[in-house]
Amino acid sequence: MRQIPDYSDRRSKSRCAYCGGAAETRDHVPSRVLLNEPFPENLPVVPACRACNESFSLHEQYLACLVAVVLAGDLDAVAAVSAKAARILDTTPALRAKIASARSGAPDRPHWAVELERVYIVLRKLAQGHIYYEIAEPRAFEPDSLWAAPLVAMDSASREQFERVESPNVWPEVGSRVMQRLLTSEDSRGDGWIVVQDGWYRFHVDWGGDIEVRVVLGEYLGGIVRWDA
Repeated sequence: MRQIPDYSDRRSKSRCAYCGGAAETRDHVPSRVLLNEPFPENLPVVPACRACNESFSLHEQYLACLVAVVLAGDLDAVAAVSAKAARILDTTPALRAKIASARSGAPDRPHWAVELERVYIVLRKLAQGHIYYEIAEPRAFEPDSLWAAPLVAMDSASREQFERVESPNVWPEVGSRVMQRLLTSEDSRGDGWIVVQDGWYRFHVDWGGDIEVRVVLGEYLGGIVRWDA
């Protein structure tokens, strides 16, 4: 990705993207643990306080490994999907045991019990980071709604509705990155989705009225986080 300069209002740029407190660190959005190697260059970064930055790590590791294991179909095959996830599982026995115990069903049709609250924590964090970086309107408070589901679990109408994103009929803040993307189509695949890593991570920010962020991880898990106007 190309680092797009930000010319929007700078008054909130010293605040944590997640809680609004004083920023002491910077955080990748999305975090590299949620991506595959080799990592994309010039990943977006947002300011974060140390407490927020550290509090998300274990949840992000859980989600990254869970998605990789589900895509692989088995813990022992996860390296074929994500070498990074395989390393995390090899060095974190407790996480490996947790994900292993979540599996049920027939060997050829496994089911996985998901800790949905942990998934929501990561999706909310990603949405807050994307909003901060793209439209310069921080949302350092709880969203009004949050939803997540595997793409394959959606019926055709729901999948079509999820994938269809459009630019609002209002302009974002002058100088914001999302406005520059509108003018240049930077990092977009032409349908409104911004691709961070092809086949692994994409997102869309809707800033017209309600603020909504859609995320797709591993072309498997879809999520929608919304803050009402």
